Amino acid sequence: MTQISEVLRCSTRADVLAAPATLLGFMPEESVVLMHLDRNRVEFAARVGLDLLAADPTELLARTAHAQAVPVRPDGKWLVLVYAVRPQNYLGPLSDIVNELDADCYLTDGCTSWALEADDLVAPEPYDYQSTGPACSAVLSGRNVCRSREEAMTDLPVPHPDARLVGGVRDQIARWEPERQLDTLSELLDGRRLSPWEASVLAELLAQDELLAEVVSLLSMNSAQRWRASLEAALAASPRESSANLTALLGMVYWLSGNGALVNECLSRLVLLEPDHPLGRVLHRFIFLAIPPTVWDNA
Repeated sequence: MTQISEVLRCSTRADVLAAPATLLGFMPEESVVLMHLDRNRVEFAARVGLDLLAADPTELLARTAHAQAVPVRPDGKWLVLVYAVRPQNYLGPLSDIVNELDADCYLTDGCTSWALEADDLVAPEPYDYQSTGPACSAVLSGRNVCRSREEAMTDLPVPHPDARLVGGVRDQIARWEPERQLDTLSELLDGRRLSPWEASVLAELLAQDELLAEVVSLLSMNSAQRWRASLEAALAASPRESSANLTALLGMVYWLSGNGALVNECLSRLVLLEPDHPLGRVLHRFIFLAIPPTVWDNA
């Protein structure tokens, strides 16, 4: 389940169906997205595979109620959005969800969209993601939208540390004064392309909880965009001792950048690396409460 919270500017059914791709960072496939709107703001959103809807719609409702920790406004509106090659195969369980939530439901097979009314698909319209308002907004803002969730996952590196490089980096950093460590950390986070040595240095520096806390204190929606490439390079070069810190930090960066799928992937990896990682717990709480990144910037 992926949660998001953002302002939604849509004027057509196609715009509404395009919004989750822009927000999630990938095109939903064989998925159902539940969104609760307060005027033009998405108060709550969750994406799950259609296999869960087909197997047990009551379980989907239960998960939604569990994730929706903060009660949504009673004067808001639910939307149920379905992306499937054969959306007609899901009309039965969809009707249960729509009736329970008193929601509007729109469906698309990628080329045509429909509304769900009285357990039937009605009002077909052509659908083309690339011609929608959210797609144009993504291009103008420089936000990448991948063709699938799997493609989006390739942005998160798998660590492949060079043992000899790691040893040399540790020996060097051990001789540095704290001031030099801070200066080097700042220099390596500036977004330029890092050499293997520099990536290993950044990974080793961020293995220290004090330096990790320093970086977290400077995190913002703007700095997250600047630091992302450097942190991904550091994660790729990181030994296991620093992988948890980097994975949690990248999870925060992806959350601040609006990359919901990558946030979930970071949290999944943390379960294996360090389930009780403090920053991971904070990030999980933000997702659980559907807190928008703007709250962090304004804090």
